[in-house]
Amino acid sequence: MKKGWKIFWGLVLILMAVLLVLDACGILLSFKSIFGELSLFAIIGGVLLVAYLLLSLIKGHFVRILFLLMVLFMIFEKNIAHFLKLPNENIINNWLLFFSVTLVAIGIRMIFPERHRENGVHFSSHGSKAEGDFGRSTVYVDCATFQPDVIENNFGSCLVYFENPDAYEGGGTLTLENNFGSLTLHVPEGWNVRMEIENNLGSAYAPKDSGGEKVLYVRGENNLGSISVKRVKH
Repeated sequence: MKKGWKIFWGLVLILMAVLLVLDACGILLSFKSIFGELSLFAIIGGVLLVAYLLLSLIKGHFVRILFLLMVLFMIFEKNIAHFLKLPNENIINNWLLFFSVTLVAIGIRMIFPERHRENGVHFSSHGSKAEGDFGRSTVYVDCATFQPDVIENNFGSCLVYFENPDAYEGGGTLTLENNFGSLTLHVPEGWNVRMEIENNLGSAYAPKDSGGEKVLYVRGENNLGSISVKRVKH
């Protein structure tokens, strides 16, 4: 995620947290509609989530869309119940809804696997970026071209290997974005790894320098997940 977007969405999350507290305290204004009373938090949060949903739809992140729809439903559950004239405002238990959406997301990934390379290793590649959502994915970085140089892993287990290590001249940068998942780099034993990871409630580990001349820079962010580096012979 680019720095500008990170700042934007960081401010959005902070704003939504503040609005959520104010709404719970009954401080925010509410507006009457055919869906019942709508709080200012619900209106602003709904607009932002719909905007993010449309962006995810354009990029083809269909699993992400499922969870965005789930959050929208949670925000407007009472209003939906009011519009449908249901006797109970709590249409479905939130934990049951989350579990059901997770199962659907996993099922979609199994039925419609991501695009894959000829060797059968599954991942979704967009130019110099590889993405994996849920389940287990494997990414091969070609040291001759150092592509893909950006790897994103969401709610899954991702294994990264390096092809043509003899062609690597050193000084390359691999950017990682790991969210709620496990990401493991299998680095040739003669390389030195310089890890600069923005770690948010997660763990990041790299072994000590091997004494070799080739350096690999690993940068990016780790959110509620784990990133580790293992040395392998080649």
